[in-house]
Amino acid sequence: MRGFIFSLGITIIGLVLILLAVTVSNSYSIESSLLARELVFHRMQDEVEYVSRELVSITNIFNLSVSVNEKVVSVTEDMPFPNRERFEIDMGKWRDFVENRSDFNLSVDITDISNTLPLIINDEVEYKHTNGVSGNKITVEQANIVESYSVYALVKSEGSVSFDWGDISEGDQNFTLTVQTNSESSTTSKLLDFSKGNEMEITITPSEGSESEIDIGIGKGNDDGFFKFDNKNQLPITLTTNITINTTEEVWVNFPRGIINIRSDLYNIVRVTTPTVGIDLNT
Repeated sequence: MRGFIFSLGITIIGLVLILLAVTVSNSYSIESSLLARELVFHRMQDEVEYVSRELVSITNIFNLSVSVNEKVVSVTEDMPFPNRERFEIDMGKWRDFVENRSDFNLSVDITDISNTLPLIINDEVEYKHTNGVSGNKITVEQANIVESYSVYALVKSEGSVSFDWGDISEGDQNFTLTVQTNSESSTTSKLLDFSKGNEMEITITPSEGSESEIDIGIGKGNDDGFFKFDNKNQLPITLTTNITINTTEEVWVNFPRGIINIRSDLYNIVRVTTPTVGIDLNT
């Protein structure tokens, strides 16, 4: 009888030890799996950050720079847009390169960037390019989201500057425009109602040759464009547009949402990312 009890005790102890070993093994396996998943997540994060930085840096081909200082977004670029066809080709080659070298399922949607290079400010203001190479257009959700526009156009040719204001709607939102040529600098400023249509025309008259015109629209009016700058004669211009946003929140500038999509099928991890183009570094 004692022998039986002893054997039974040894068996029970053995079973307990086996169960403990299985439990420890399962726990180790779970921890290893969680660790591997965590490592994969960080690798995906690093890859997304790399692709985002690369995507933003490509805009340098357009000589486009974006900065944010508190509530003011400044966009500076050259017109006509340099190397547009080359830009579209290089964008496609770059996308194929980063997607093919990825260890994950990576997709980068460059359609909008190749076509209009849109910049999204606080999800309420869109700055994009129109008319192929000659203009830009800013649209907004609500007219009062923009406090003011201050626009500086450096025309890289000689000529006198004249402003011809068309229909305007007076208000309390400031619009200031400075045009500088190799010959002179001229400024015009008005308080306008940005919820209504306001129009003006800039004429550059050289000492020899024909005049060049730039059409500007401010406010919604009958057009979806809240601000339009149409460099019809494709003058060589460096354009800086300063947009003061009416907000108490942080101001940021992104590319369109969700253009970078990365997925790990093994761990069922998906990340959809929107690259940030500009943010106030002082906040």
